[in-house]
Amino acid sequence: MTLYSNPENPLTIHQVTSHLQELISQDTPNLWIAGEIQSLSFDKSNHCYMDLIDRSGPEPALIRSIVWRHIQPKLPQKPEQGTKIVAYGRISYYAPRGNYSFCIEDLRAQGLGDQKALLDALYRKLAEEGLFSPQRKRKLPFLPKGIGIVTSRTGAALRDICKTLQPRSPQIPLFLYPSLVQGVRAPEEIVEGIQQLSQDPRIDWIIVSRGGGSSDDLSAFNDERVVRAIASCPKPVITAIGHERDLSLSDLASDRYTFTPTAAAMLVPDRNQLYQALADYNNRLAFCISQKLLNSKQLHNHINARLLSAVRLDPRKLSLQQLRSRLEPVGPNLLKVQRLRLQNLAQRLQQQAPSLRLAEEKNKLAHHREHLQTAIHQLLDAQKRRLQQSEGALTPQTEAIVAASRMRFSHKIAELQALSPLACLSRGYSIARQSGQVLKSVEQVHAGPVELLLADGRIEAEVIAIHKKHE
Repeated sequence: MTLYSNPENPLTIHQVTSHLQELISQDTPNLWIAGEIQSLSFDKSNHCYMDLIDRSGPEPALIRSIVWRHIQPKLPQKPEQGTKIVAYGRISYYAPRGNYSFCIEDLRAQGLGDQKALLDALYRKLAEEGLFSPQRKRKLPFLPKGIGIVTSRTGAALRDICKTLQPRSPQIPLFLYPSLVQGVRAPEEIVEGIQQLSQDPRIDWIIVSRGGGSSDDLSAFNDERVVRAIASCPKPVITAIGHERDLSLSDLASDRYTFTPTAAAMLVPDRNQLYQALADYNNRLAFCISQKLLNSKQLHNHINARLLSAVRLDPRKLSLQQLRSRLEPVGPNLLKVQRLRLQNLAQRLQQQAPSLRLAEEKNKLAHHREHLQTAIHQLLDAQKRRLQQSEGALTPQTEAIVAASRMRFSHKIAELQALSPLACLSRGYSIARQSGQVLKSVEQVHAGPVELLLADGRIEAEVIAIHKKHE
């Protein structure tokens, strides 16, 4: 069938595509063709798509090929990325889209393709040098002060990164080095971009990225120069090549790789989440501090109560006039008789002296106070940078509690010393004893020897006369 047309009677596109479809289906028999598999993929229905590439000519030639799902179980082996095959099938033309493809019905593997063989050899070489070793990969700084990006200025990768980073961390500046991401000059420009961004002190991360594409489109990221530049970069490098089916050599050499530019941008912490985490930590710290202070206050009150109960004395007191009226008529003889008893009494009194118990409880209190101060300082030091205001409020409060505790203990010690019998004797008073009993009234006194106990000894005296208070 021959097509004729002129300006007055042009052909429709439908006529042209139908004519092409008829020519291909009628005049093209089933063929055996040889090529290298690239861009191998499967759709949701499990149909297999690939590019068969021939590099024997001055320029690479490509034909899109398909292995339908019902054909795949009949094949002697599964198609694999980078292998050379001889495939049998027919050429099919799809008129609605105006493209043609090769429908494979059988295939024979012929080993690795030239590009795949070169790539495997380069992989083994770089792996032996340790460029892909997990031990050399560095941890990304938690919150970078700046991010460098090596990608195309007009590509979708840059738009995706900026769109993702803007709401997450708008305070982080981005520094772009525009470069080609495919073609002969792409490796050289990518290497130059990595080297220049690595020398910028404002940058902590470098993202090397591009959108998706065929295996040939991504060949720049398998270039040895690019891989070595990533491995030798003094700053952490993230690759986001956008090609999930296969990892490039750049992905293996980078410190972190993602399958999409958006995923690379998601590695940056979200500022709102950080604010929320800081608020949670602040609330937890404030709660811990308040609980610690409450526990310390309860412990202080408990120790104070124990001290008061330990030093509580007999409430009975002798009036100064009673002691004086009993001591004045007593002679020195009674003191000689009662000297040994006074020594035993003084020894027993010293063993039960409140000052010893006070010293012991005071040491315990000092230990608890020291433990409290240490615990508070450790807790404050852990969050010192974030909670300086809380620390400033806590330190005066703690010092006020300790100062108040010291003042109360000083008052208690002074009260105990004032109530001590030895303190009364040291001020010039004495205790009178007759027949082993402490004289509290003239009714108990009879003629004879009496013993006077003083602060530094005793006096033995003789009762000469007895005078009642109102006589």
